[in-house]
Amino acid sequence: MLSSKQRKFLKSKAHHLKPVAWIGDNGLTEQTISEIKYQLEIHELIKIKCSNSVIKKTVQDSIYTQTDALSVGNIGNIFILYKPDPINPRMIIPQN
Repeated sequence: MLSSKQRKFLKSKAHHLKPVAWIGDNGLTEQTISEIKYQLEIHELIKIKCSNSVIKKTVQDSIYTQTDALSVGNIGNIFILYKPDPINPRMIIPQN
């Protein structure tokens, strides 16, 4: 679980990022999950864009569960995920 200070820090880091995955009207596919996992391994902090808010609500929890990523926040139909590398974290976030 991220504290509000950590969430604020990560949101500031994610501000300039472009979405690495787009979820369309077909919903969440295995290929999309694989790409999200791959991008989290490389970047630790990513954005995902959904085509509409109905799809976002249905797939968001599923993505968090399947990737073990943490929710940083939502901006419209875009949500931000964070998953630190347990061995070699590239991003140091403030404690508390």
